[in-house]
Amino acid sequence: MEVAAKYKKPVLLGRTTMDGKELRGSIRNFDNSPLEDFKSFLMSSGMMIYVEGHANAAGFDIPTNCVARLNEFANEKLKDYDFNEKYFDVDFVVNSNCSYLEELIFDLDRGSKLFGQGCNEPQIVIENMIIDSKDIQIIGARKDTIKFVVNGITYVKFFAKDLIEEIKSKNGKLTMTILGRGTVNRWMGRETAQILVKEIEFKETSIYDF
Repeated sequence: MEVAAKYKKPVLLGRTTMDGKELRGSIRNFDNSPLEDFKSFLMSSGMMIYVEGHANAAGFDIPTNCVARLNEFANEKLKDYDFNEKYFDVDFVVNSNCSYLEELIFDLDRGSKLFGQGCNEPQIVIENMIIDSKDIQIIGARKDTIKFVVNGITYVKFFAKDLIEEIKSKNGKLTMTILGRGTVNRWMGRETAQILVKEIEFKETSIYDF
């Protein structure tokens, strides 16, 4: 389930038999997958020895010499399916003018020692952010980092060369949705709330945006 959730793809996970002729294990699909019945899809390939269980959680057995062909079959049959590869599990969704975002970041920082294996650091989505491209700084020795400040919160995106080119091509007012994690930057005794940006999605700016 963890592999399926991480990659947003149906998964077969198994081990070869002692003689190396078969691969046996389990199948799992992820929540809201566009492939509604993974078991039936596998059986339709005509390559499985068996798939027994529920539609999206079952045991399977396949000849090892069919694994590569099954992969080709899946790539062809599922090529037009949208498996939400840009889908992220997030913990908070707020508007860019959210009055408590700064407080939230400081609260998460106070609990930062709790995050680790089995307790992932929370991810935040900030929607409907409007900023002029001239207010976005390009910084770093390699000029591959962007930085901007909105409502007192600093946003930083590292290794952003492609994004920088996109920003330059758009110019003017930008409307964005941002995915990132909150941190507190401490420098010379001063603490500043910031978002380390993971993804930025642009949308068309409407005349009604303000």
